[in-house]
Amino acid sequence: LLSLMDNGRTVEVSARGGNNILLNEKRYRLVGIHFHKPSEEVFNGERAEMSVHLEHEHHDGSKVIVAVMMSASSQLFAASDKRRWGSTASEENPLFQIILSNVPLVKNQASSPRNVVINPLQLLPEDRTYFTYMGSLTKPPCTEGVIWIIMKNPLMVTAQQIHSFGQIYTNNFRPLQSQGDRIIKEIR
Repeated sequence: LLSLMDNGRTVEVSARGGNNILLNEKRYRLVGIHFHKPSEEVFNGERAEMSVHLEHEHHDGSKVIVAVMMSASSQLFAASDKRRWGSTASEENPLFQIILSNVPLVKNQASSPRNVVINPLQLLPEDRTYFTYMGSLTKPPCTEGVIWIIMKNPLMVTAQQIHSFGQIYTNNFRPLQSQGDRIIKEIR
């Protein structure tokens, strides 16, 4: 079932059991989903219009965050792989639309619309190739030791969906951090 909260910075979707990923022989359960406008991730020096973060946690407290760029158009990424970024989105992403339609009216109060069940897989692109690195949380206390999985391909959404999110939240992203000595791996 869907449970959302407007924390004043973004809409947080609480996850309920059954959505897990297996990484390095450890099972991480999905604990939450939230969105940024523009994206916190950068490809070829450019940010996407938005991104979604799917936060997973192991019972030992370790975290994995799957980040997916959200775009209404391939134009921003014309310098990158056009084949990968596709064309202009003509259809709404159904799960993102459900979330947008149910953002609570009152900040810091959970809202659970009746009989609304979601499938977080609808926030992932078909092609699941990705980059991965060790990083930190992007919200305070910015804890280190987080495994990041950055999907190479975007989630296509409509310009209207991005506009609608921007009417509620805008510029809710962490400034770009230096790569430092982080190793970034490409997984195909």
